Amino acid sequence: MPSDSAARRRKAKEESGATEIKTDEEILAERAALEKIDTADTVLGSLGFVLWALCAAWLNYTDNKQEIPSLHHGCADALLILFVAGGFCRSMSKSSPRSWSTWRHVFQLSWAAVFGVIAFFSIINAFKPSTSGVTAPSSAFWGMAALCGAAAAGVVLTLPGASPKQGKSTEYALGRTVAFADGCFVIGLAATIFLRTPWSQPLGPMATAITAGPLCAWGFAMCMSATNDELIVSIPWAMFFYVYASARSYYYSSAIVAAPTIGAVVVHLALYSPKVLGDEDMNPYYLSIKRSIKSFRKLLDSDVTGGMMDDNE
Repeated sequence: MPSDSAARRRKAKEESGATEIKTDEEILAERAALEKIDTADTVLGSLGFVLWALCAAWLNYTDNKQEIPSLHHGCADALLILFVAGGFCRSMSKSSPRSWSTWRHVFQLSWAAVFGVIAFFSIINAFKPSTSGVTAPSSAFWGMAALCGAAAAGVVLTLPGASPKQGKSTEYALGRTVAFADGCFVIGLAATIFLRTPWSQPLGPMATAITAGPLCAWGFAMCMSATNDELIVSIPWAMFFYVYASARSYYYSSAIVAAPTIGAVVVHLALYSPKVLGDEDMNPYYLSIKRSIKSFRKLLDSDVTGGMMDDNE
């Protein structure tokens, strides 16, 4: 039996509304929901590996020579898109453990559609004769179809329900605005790739599937990212995307063509400055850099201290 003092404290809390006492059933239900979110995050991280595997397969069997017409030639690179989308999935899966924003369910489910479409075109290419111009063997396409089909099924089967915990929206409006602009650009890029699909080429539809699909899912996530944790993992991958696109545009075209993406890199770097349109204590990017430096210094101090203790012994 609880003591009289414990009972009085519980009654006072109930009357003041300071806390909410949950039943055992509610606690178990919340725990089960959090475990499902953990599983979904693990699946999302695994999707990153699947996208990287597709990146390696595309490089191995096509040598990345398939033309992908789009709004910006430097950004329309299948290897770049698959690598960045895979890295983004892995980073997002670790961004906010056991706390999902509402849009994360749509983002998670969108990958089922993306991998389903890739599996569909992989099967079509697997049935094409060797004289069609497809350079990869049919076994490679069957493997891609199986891998993407399994990924799509895993997403659907592990989709969690509503998250018991919700992250707080960022107070740094500039960071969210830049992320939203990134998402709009990426979705627009995906739209131009789809509209200009070279249907007559052997790998034209397949190239559209492995580029436009991941771009749409990634762009949607960039547009919807609102918490500090989500924004911190979104901006670095966008910056990497623009750096690679700038180098590719400069190499294949000219500095003029690379100028827009170079400008985007400068804007993203400016977000990490403590004095850009806002209080430095509200800037999640600057604070993340400070935390990383502090952690690194702690690691160095612990190594030095540990080494001195070993020497004394």
